[in-house]
Amino acid sequence: MKQIKNKYFGILLLAALVFSLQSCLKNNKFYEDFSKGGASAELPLAATYTNKPYGISWSPDAPTEFKVYVNVASVDLPSSPVTMTLGIDQAWVDQYNAAQTAAAQQAQQAYLADTSHHTSDPSYPYSWIPMEVMPDSLYTVSSLDLTVPAGQREAYADVTVYSNKFPPGHNYVLPFTIVKSSINISSWNHLPLWFISSPFAGTFNNYHTNILKLGALLYDGDDVMTLSTVDQHTVAQSGSIGDYFGGYTEYHFNGDGSISVKAGGSPSSPNSYGAVVVSSSSDATTGDFTVKFTILGGKYVFTETFNR
Repeated sequence: MKQIKNKYFGILLLAALVFSLQSCLKNNKFYEDFSKGGASAELPLAATYTNKPYGISWSPDAPTEFKVYVNVASVDLPSSPVTMTLGIDQAWVDQYNAAQTAAAQQAQQAYLADTSHHTSDPSYPYSWIPMEVMPDSLYTVSSLDLTVPAGQREAYADVTVYSNKFPPGHNYVLPFTIVKSSINISSWNHLPLWFISSPFAGTFNNYHTNILKLGALLYDGDDVMTLSTVDQHTVAQSGSIGDYFGGYTEYHFNGDGSISVKAGGSPSSPNSYGAVVVSSSSDATTGDFTVKFTILGGKYVFTETFNR
């Protein structure tokens, strides 16, 4: 009998706690009734990348195509059309450049706080290379005025960037934002499309690779090689190692002209083969470089020469 009473008492106590919790949530500062929230206009990739620059893969040999989506964020689908107007946000670029410049300077100062460090060290932090808003002559947008139809959430503009006409030495960005909308504009409203430029990216018509396996010649040949940009100081040979093995090779160019290398099975495991650089040199003026490195504990030795 005592066990039955305890059982019912436990049930009543649990119910009271649940009711109390619900009442507490609805009446304290942490409760938010999302069902009553209004609709807002946003750039969905801005939400995904938290308003930070979104690196666009581009080719120097052909125009680059991209779609910029706008979205209606709401509980229910919009019952009437929603209009939005896109624009280019120069102020965002100025603010971002200032913040990145300050961060780079702080990193340099922190590095030099160790008196054994010098500005000529390969690991000395790079200065920030400011972004430039892309000139109108290098891109077109199908329309800056977009309409999301009733019963739908998204609309998009087609963007064509003439990356095959990029002059060398520029760090272009297209900082899209929603400048006007028929509904409230979300804080997820900055989509900077970053066309990162590296002097070591692009196509090398005179590429040579020499591969040794345990000291014996495995492969020696010439080819055309295209390297993709990872960031301003890093490029990748996507899909291969030495243009012979399937995999992924990443080249990072240090401040003193030397090169750090990663080699692995894929971009998600970029150095699973344990690349070790033997020798290297690079010329940022021409974009040419040479590197010799080993993988798998020295079993394979690669000597690569990249000339335009």
